[in-house]
Parts: sequence; C-alpha cells; structure tokens
Amino acid sequence: MKARIQVDVGGTFTDCLVVFGDRIVNAKHPTSPHSPVEPFMAVVTSCADKLNLKLEELLRMTLEIRYATNLAYNQLLERKGPNLALLATAGAEDAIYVGKGVHWTDGLYNKKRREIYPSAQRPVPLIPHSRCIGIRERLDSRGNVIRPLDEEHLRDLLNQLATQGVEGIVVSLLWSFLNPVHELRIQEIILNEFSKTCLHAVPVYLSSKVAPIRGEYQRTMTTIINAYLKPTMQDELVNISSHLRRRGYRGPLLMVQNNGRVADVWRATALATYNGGPVSGLMGSLQLAKQYSSKVITSDMGGTTFDIGIISGNSPLPHKLQPVIDHWSVGANMLEVCSIGAGGGTIVRLNREQGNILEIGPASAGAVPGPAAYDLGGIEPTITDADLVLGYLNPESFAGGKRRLNRERAIRAIRNRIAGPLGIDVIEAASQIRSTIDELMGHTILNETITRGHDPREFTLFAYGGAGPTHCCDYARVLEPARIITFPFSPTFCALGGVFLQYGQTYMHSKPFMLRSPLEGVFTDDYPGFNRIVSDLESQALEDIGLSLMEERPVDFILELDLKFNGQVHVKRIVSPRNNIGSRADVEAIYNAFVNVYSRSFSPFSLYPEGGVMIETFILHAMLPQEPVVLPAYPIGSTSAARALKERRDVFWIHEARWLSTPVYVFNLLQASNIIEGPAIVEDTYTTYVLPAGHRFTLDCHLAGIIERIN
Repeated sequence: MKARIQVDVGGTFTDCLVVFGDRIVNAKHPTSPHSPVEPFMAVVTSCADKLNLKLEELLRMTLEIRYATNLAYNQLLERKGPNLALLATAGAEDAIYVGKGVHWTDGLYNKKRREIYPSAQRPVPLIPHSRCIGIRERLDSRGNVIRPLDEEHLRDLLNQLATQGVEGIVVSLLWSFLNPVHELRIQEIILNEFSKTCLHAVPVYLSSKVAPIRGEYQRTMTTIINAYLKPTMQDELVNISSHLRRRGYRGPLLMVQNNGRVADVWRATALATYNGGPVSGLMGSLQLAKQYSSKVITSDMGGTTFDIGIISGNSPLPHKLQPVIDHWSVGANMLEVCSIGAGGGTIVRLNREQGNILEIGPASAGAVPGPAAYDLGGIEPTITDADLVLGYLNPESFAGGKRRLNRERAIRAIRNRIAGPLGIDVIEAASQIRSTIDELMGHTILNETITRGHDPREFTLFAYGGAGPTHCCDYARVLEPARIITFPFSPTFCALGGVFLQYGQTYMHSKPFMLRSPLEGVFTDDYPGFNRIVSDLESQALEDIGLSLMEERPVDFILELDLKFNGQVHVKRIVSPRNNIGSRADVEAIYNAFVNVYSRSFSPFSLYPEGGVMIETFILHAMLPQEPVVLPAYPIGSTSAARALKERRDVFWIHEARWLSTPVYVFNLLQASNIIEGPAIVEDTYTTYVLPAGHRFTLDCHLAGIIERIN
C-alpha cells in the first residue's frame, strides 16, 4: 500500500493530509515564522501517528510529497532578498520605477485604494536605482538587431558591479522575447567575467527565459521577483529535502504552483509557488464540484486570509487578466483567486481618523504572537478572540487541544482596544466584530459573482479553511446560495486539493500573429506559422517532462490564446478549440470562441471585427493525467444525532442578540444521514461548525455537511 502526502504552509497553520489506500487523515500545526522545517515534520509525524505508523515507515511507503508554501509571500512582505542588479537597454532603465499607470495601487484592496490617493507613494523597489544599468544595444519591434551589443562597455559596468556585493543579475532588454541573442551573450560574458573576480558564480536571470512575453514592465518585474525569491526558497527546499532523506524518503518533492499544477522542485520557478495554497483549494473544489454542483463559489477562511473562487459549469477556470504579486503587475499565468485579509487571526482596530469605525485587517496576528487568547503576548483583538468571547469556540479543544485559549485575555484585548473607546460592553463589541467581518466577506463574494455576470442564488457555496465552517452561515446570508457544503477535511482542504493536481508546466510565448485581417476580414492562411509556434512549445514541454514520465503516462496539451481586436486595449484569454490549424474552418472556430468570450466579458457592443483580430500570446499547458482520489464513504445511520450530543453551552447569537443555552455535538461521533437543526454547535478536531437558528445540517455518505436554510 502506497501513500501520498500533501503539506500546505499557511500564515497561521501548517496543514498536512495523507491519502493512504482508502484512508484520508489530516493534521495541523502552528506555522513557525523562523523555519518551515519544524512544522512540516511535525504535521507529517502527526498523520503517521493517526495511521499507527512510525514516521520512517510512512515515508518509505510514500510515492510523492506535494508542497505548497507561503514563503514567497513572506519574503516579499519582509523584503528579505538578495542584492540584485538590473541590466536594461540604455534609455529604458527607468521603466520599472515609472511603472504602469497608477501602479502604486496594485495589490491593494479597493477600500485601501481610495484611502491612498491623497498620500500616494510608490512601493520601495526591489532593486535600487543605483544598481540599474543601461546597456548599449537595441532590437526593433520585430526582433532585428539595429544596435549591436557593446561588449567592452558591458565589461566595464560588470567590473563596477563586482565591487557592490551583487548577489544576482537580472537581464531584461527591449524586445528580447522575440530575439534573445543579446541577453544570451550578456549571460555568457557575465559568467566569464565574474568567475575571474568572485569566489562563486553570480546567478543570471534572463527575461527571455523566465517570461518570454510582450509587455516590458510585466516581463521585467516577473524576472526580478523570481530572482528575488529563488535563493531563500532554494535553501528552504534543500533543508526540507535533507530532513526527509534522513528519515528514509526517496520519492520526489513536488511544488504546488499557482497555475493549478504541480512540478518537480527543480522545474518549478520561485514565482510560480506564490499563492499556490489557495489555488490548490480551488482545484480541489473543481474536482468535488463534479459530485455536488456544476456551479460553485469557493470560500476559504483560514487564519490569515479569506480566499474566493468561482466555478461555473463547464467554463474553464479564469486566469488573472493582470496578475499582481505584492505591489507589482507580473506576466505570470495564475488562476484567479480573490483574497482579502479576513481570517481567524485578522486584527481588529478602530480607525480614529474616520470616527472610530471598526476596521478589519488586513494585518494578521499570525501564529506568533497570535490572537490575544493564545496568551503568547498578543494584545490586539482578532476574530478568534471575538468568537471565543461569544461562546462559539471551546477554549479547551482549540486546534485539536494543542492550543488552550485564554478567554480572559481575549476579553481584556476587546475591552481595551474596542469596547472601552466606543463606550460599549465587551459582548456588544465582540458581536460588532463578528457581524462586521461576516458582512465584509459576504459582500466581497457578492461583488465577485455579480461583476462576473453570475447570480449567487444559483450557486452552491463551498466553505472550508479552519474558520470557514464557523462563519459560513453568517457570511452567506447576503448571498442566499442554494446550499452550503462543508467537508470533514475542511480545515486542511487546500492540502486535499493539492492531491488532486496534475503534474504539469505552462509555457508562454508572445508573438504577434494576425488571425483575421482588418477591414477586409480575411482569415489567415499561415497555418504552418501558427503550428510552428505551438510545436516549439510542445517540444520544450516534452523535453522538460522527461522520457521516463512520458513512458508511464501520456502528455495532455491544452492551448490557450491571448487575443485582442486591433485598435482596442482589452486582451482576452480563451481556451483554443484547436491546438493546430489546417483549414479556414479551424481558424473560424478560434475566432468564434474569442468573439463569444469577449462579448460575455465586455458586452456585444464592444466587438470590433472590422479592426481585425490579433493573437498576442500563445500559452501551452502540458499535463500528465493524475490518478483519481476517491473520497471514503461511510455507512448510513439514522437521522438522530443524539449519540453525538456532548453538552449544552451558553452562546451569544448575534442575530437574536441574546445568550441561548445551545446543544454542542462532537463531529467524530456523528454518522452519515444525521441531521442537526440550529441553533447548535458542532466541534471537530480542527474546526467548529456554527449553526444559527433557521439552518439544517445534514451529513452525507462522505460526511460532508450539507447546510440549508429552513423556514
């Protein structure tokens, strides 16, 4: 019997889920702000214990370990990266500092954008202006050399950089994605020159390799961020791999990527790991949607963020049109997940400049010091503190009993920071905290669905994450979804999602290709030109995947295209109905697919067929089929949940505005087909289900909780 392990490092907890035959076990451990190795090994050990195995035994029987990490996010947040230099075409050195539009608002929530305009400041660059060097060379917009590379001038500049402690060099030249000849020559010269003056080779990052796409700002920032993240991530992964090898693991370590795939650790780029955890939750929901609903809104409330995704029938998952990492627009191929700072550890403050209104996040208390109730030195109130004060959480069994909560500390934090300044009592303050964050999350989902042309009442809401089942009934009130579904592994749902991911990589190439000519509206007959671009991407993919893996499983290819009407600025990505073209009918199929997607997104009145249609970028996804994971099924019991009743506890229900003696059930004692009607509390090992009055909770054969409104 073989096992598959998925570890997901979040801002507050590190999650692990192990699929072992027909069993699925999970575990959580507080994330360490200093080293991911300790919580990584701790959660895997906890899962081994639940399987009655020693850690070494489990690792020897493990086929693969998949890993999602938030290290990229933390490193950018703390600005702890190497000293980099940027080599750009002379005359274009300031492109990343000028930015693109109002780029100082990139990465901010809408509310923060409105607040920042009066005192707008550009983000601190990852590479200071003093280490941005102009190189004498130039290509034209077709990739032709119009100014040869001045190699002597380059060598003089490199000698200056060698004395500045540069730890990496980014090369991003104009139009290099069409012709990388100068970037490749610069790399060759750098490696030769630095080997003469330095004890180690300075890594060189070429934009033509990292992000061969149109858009100089995005291409350069993609390459810079990748270079900034790589050394630290490399150290982390080497450390984890060493610990696993010492314990007997001999399989691959696969990285979860934000394109919804996994790749070997030596194939994945550092930037591709950014936001991998929430994306794996979205992909896991995509698989489970086949069993529960064709239209699903995903909601993941963890300790730090609240992440939202939309699955609509047979439509492909949307990619971010203008992906942003930290404060910079990048040219990455990222699945779209909307995130706001609203988790169990989110800090609540009063905004004194706006009349002491309650402000939720985005700052988080993290794992250390954590909420005030953790009793680790935190003094600011969080969502977890409010839930504890109101009686929803059991202080003795939080996080599987690994963290005892101090209710008095939570009361003190809310009294000192919120209730006192507002002149209200602690319970009213805690109620306002809970209702404010639930309204924030609910209206964020409402905005995401309505602006995409969806009616949330037609959707099923998936609620997961450690705090998802605790808040889902209240943040769903404004949505009125068909039903809410939770899962027995909701607290580690993103880890489960990682198990569903296919092995694969994404390859992009920007090359203008006229699909339909302007004015005359003639469809292209350059079939070899189109097919040659796709063939080159396929060859690169097959080379990267390797012969051994291809012999085990065939490679599936999905082609996506970024298209636009000439004369318009909006680019729209579609899944191409043809990977190769050989007739006018093939070209028309691509054109019609683009017109349909474009009109849905921007209205039929925005169509401009007389301008012609241009393909800007070819995107090829190469994937290996994944062995399906089957959810365990449990015997059907009676509808009565009496055997799982633990006690009655006083809980302050905010919509009734009063304390009620509330039944508390133990989730592990429930059976499939049990029904519980609110108000009620259901305590699981790593989460708590909060069921207000007017809600019915029914367990299906997989122990998924179906929550429906009742009159």
